[in-house]
Amino acid sequence: MMAQTLNSSQVITQSDVTFGTSGARGLVTQFTSNVCAAFSIAFVAGIKQNFSFKTVAIAIDNRPSSYAMAQATRDAVLPAIMLLVSAGKSDISTLVNGLPKRFTYSVRIQNVKTEESKTIISKYTKNREELTTQLGLTAKVIDVNCTDGLRISMSNNFIVHFRPSGDV
Repeated sequence: MMAQTLNSSQVITQSDVTFGTSGARGLVTQFTSNVCAAFSIAFVAGIKQNFSFKTVAIAIDNRPSSYAMAQATRDAVLPAIMLLVSAGKSDISTLVNGLPKRFTYSVRIQNVKTEESKTIISKYTKNREELTTQLGLTAKVIDVNCTDGLRISMSNNFIVHFRPSGDV
């Protein structure tokens, strides 16, 4: 799967989610990852016009859906902030056009119990060469990070990342 382009205005207009005095308002089912991303990107772009900031806080309440919505918001806001800061006073399009072409492929394997995922991750954390061999990857493992599952960085810039939650 290649990364998709998100048109924030179009997603917001088509979503039936509105913006109220304390944030976006709508039904939980309406807050898809794209809707959260669109509102987050629009919000960051809007405040960048009038304010200088180094920190963004995402607050949630105790509803069961809040954590997933906060994750989608975080996933949208961080790249947007990095892009805006990197662009500085130039156009974002100038910055983007100067970047190398990258491709992303993600797969979410469903119906695997978290405990089973953790067992697999634990096995390959200890035997990462076995995993890379099974995946047909010949590049050298240069970094392993177990903060969020098992993330293996390869010398050819490939990254293999397993998460027990199944999120990609």
